[in-house]
Amino acid sequence: MMRAVENPARLSALARLRSSLPPEVLAASDRMDEIRRRLVDTARDVEVDERLLRLKTSMFGPVDGKEGSILIITGESHAGKTTMLERKLLVDPGLQPYEIDSKPITPLVYMGVKAPNSLQSLAVELLATLGYPVKVDMKRPAAFKLLREKLQERQVLILWLDEAQNLLHVNNPMELTIVANNLVTLVQNMEWPIRIILSGLPELDDLVDFKQIRSRADHWPLGKTTNPAHVAGWLHEIVEKHAELTLDDTLYRYDADEEKWIDNVEFGLRLVHASGGNFGTIMRLIRDAVGCGLKEYDLAVAKGDAPPTCQIGRRHFAKAYANIVGVSNKANIFWAPNWGELPGDMARVKLAEIETSAEPTREMEKELGKKVKPLRAGERRK
Repeated sequence: MMRAVENPARLSALARLRSSLPPEVLAASDRMDEIRRRLVDTARDVEVDERLLRLKTSMFGPVDGKEGSILIITGESHAGKTTMLERKLLVDPGLQPYEIDSKPITPLVYMGVKAPNSLQSLAVELLATLGYPVKVDMKRPAAFKLLREKLQERQVLILWLDEAQNLLHVNNPMELTIVANNLVTLVQNMEWPIRIILSGLPELDDLVDFKQIRSRADHWPLGKTTNPAHVAGWLHEIVEKHAELTLDDTLYRYDADEEKWIDNVEFGLRLVHASGGNFGTIMRLIRDAVGCGLKEYDLAVAKGDAPPTCQIGRRHFAKAYANIVGVSNKANIFWAPNWGELPGDMARVKLAEIETSAEPTREMEKELGKKVKPLRAGERRK
């Protein structure tokens, strides 16, 4: 399956569109694109390396070996599952396609499971991905039999199904057993056993309830981010290293009493709450805040009153949050004194009685800093 970034027709269309845009707009857009492409290292990268290594080395054991033959990674939308696996699997030197006597070999097959889906349509789509288009009305038993043959013909070692929770959307609960059984037939095929990676939303966890899956699965539910120190580390990496900008004193300041630079812990807790602890959403908010800061700075440059450097602060996160969620300043988690009482997880707060105020001033920032007692993520005021 061709991806959008590899589609020549789409790339040509985008090039034509670019030619119509002003250079200054393209420069800002390209800079943000570069910033968004930079990856942030986390403890998850170490763990996924270990789990993928176990998955690969499990193929060197007995053909009917069970343990660790199916890796299941679940998490909320934008938790970073797909990106984490892409950056590991798609560049793995041992999983790159090659040819033997002009015959294509595909060690890794990667496909997103469409919704709605069935085992029959999954087999048909996988066959097409492997280069063997078949009739869409092909019966499931025949389609899976052919799929097993073609997986062996292409010498597929690992099958990665993203958005795999769509396999569980069936009308008859008994069909879930059929789903589990057919996945197992692929990993315990006596002639050509493969390894399977399933990634998707938390509902995919239900698949582990089946004994035949549970005995073979390495199940990894991705947890939420709750530690403001982790958030601070990612903030510094994206703003200072990726964007080559600085943080203002609403986020990072020098404490004369302790004689050291310190991060704003309360801000970290606000960011955790605003994102629902979702890693991908935290990344989005930080990068969007950088984008807001760059736009503000470019406008100041155009007016001739720009400061010496572009600094990213609380107001840029408030702007980024408002752009996504659509709330007034008084209902904005990055400004509101009662931020712990506001819905998190990027919830759209609809409070018609709250009038939209002007952009917060530095005095407001100082007032918030003095009067608001830091809360833990999700804590409510009494």
